[in-house]
Amino acid sequence: MKLIRGERNQSAIDKLNNKALDECDEVWAAIAYVTDDRSLIKPCYDKKIPLRLWARYDYSIPVRIDILEWFLGRSPLAVCKLIPDIFHPKVIWWRPYGVYIGSANLTQSAWFGNFETGVFLSEDEIEEQGVKPDLETFFEEIDEASHALTKELVADLRDFSQHQHFEEKENARKDFDARRKLPRLENLLSVKKRSGARERHRCEFLQEWSQTLSYIRDIAAKVALPENRPTWVSEKVPSGVHADQFLHAYYYGHVMQKHKAHHREFHTNNAKAPHTALDEAIKWWHSLTAAPNDEDRMMNEWAPFIADKLTVDKIGTLDEKTFVEVFTKVHAFRNYADRANYKSLDLEQKLPSMNSAQRGEYLARRLYKVQNNRGEHILDVLQFLLYGGSASDLSNRLFEVAFDRDRRIPHAGLSTFGEIVGWALPNEFPPRNGRTSKALYALGYDVTIHTE
Repeated sequence: MKLIRGERNQSAIDKLNNKALDECDEVWAAIAYVTDDRSLIKPCYDKKIPLRLWARYDYSIPVRIDILEWFLGRSPLAVCKLIPDIFHPKVIWWRPYGVYIGSANLTQSAWFGNFETGVFLSEDEIEEQGVKPDLETFFEEIDEASHALTKELVADLRDFSQHQHFEEKENARKDFDARRKLPRLENLLSVKKRSGARERHRCEFLQEWSQTLSYIRDIAAKVALPENRPTWVSEKVPSGVHADQFLHAYYYGHVMQKHKAHHREFHTNNAKAPHTALDEAIKWWHSLTAAPNDEDRMMNEWAPFIADKLTVDKIGTLDEKTFVEVFTKVHAFRNYADRANYKSLDLEQKLPSMNSAQRGEYLARRLYKVQNNRGEHILDVLQFLLYGGSASDLSNRLFEVAFDRDRRIPHAGLSTFGEIVGWALPNEFPPRNGRTSKALYALGYDVTIHTE
């Protein structure tokens, strides 16, 4: 163990960091205040060292806005998550080199000007002193309490910071609380299990969905680059649509083998370096001279068709024929219809067998006619989902239409709705369905595979 303290004319923590970055495989950092990106953040990225940063969220804007913006588009190599209000650690774990636990935030003044102190334990000392399990538990707990960084969240923080005078501290706090996007965390000494199972489910869902949305957006930004885009993919294709079809091709071209998905085996191999797996997959995608599984049809024909029919002025007036045309082009819905048994479709086994296309058409026609417990039809539910509030609140509405007993529509679940959101609003939300999640998981991302 070594004491790391500020000294005149040199920075002990910067010296430690430089040495550690030459030896480590990845970095986990839990630091409340972050205004310096030159000492740790960008060196990690430049050296292709995976960085996971957890930082604080409150009215004081503890993380510089341009640093938050920088993280957008950098996953899985660089990921930042925010913890509301009660987050105050300063821990940097260069894995498997050693850990710093001290007083220094990630700021120029803390690293190069202030009196700061802390301790450094080498990886051997972490093991020998039995610290590792507690250290891992600490990071698991803060990750559970954290929220993914999204472009909506960053935009809101930027807007707030530009309209506040922080010398008026109490007013700024009140204004922030009135508009906060992330719920307040209670003091650890007073936290109570007040929320029911449904509310806990909602919170867990929103955290996971937002994080995965950020992953897909980052992939979208990468595959849309001219140097990564296949020659047969038009630059006019929305980046979210492009990312979805890239993941579609990766899943059916690599993960699905002999009619069986091997996403768990792929995850085991790629979890330690998802950025490497992604880079290799993008190189493969770029090298393709033609769409391997009709991805060009989805990008050039079906996606624009769905987007056109689900605009705010058309969605409420779709006739049955057009609705069937839309839903039979939704991958998740077609997949569900193809595997649904006859009983769930209210059919008798003795009726003639239907092929995949007939099943999709039958179920779409049936879906058009049914109502939920609120008396709403599928068009009402879609109107609410897509246009029933702000874009930043769409994930909440997605949870409601997928899981609320009164709002749910039979035979339309999370995977279908998650995909439809992406086709209807491709410039804001990339599509996500069960196949998307499996492809991400196979690449090494820690995502939940939802089923319907």
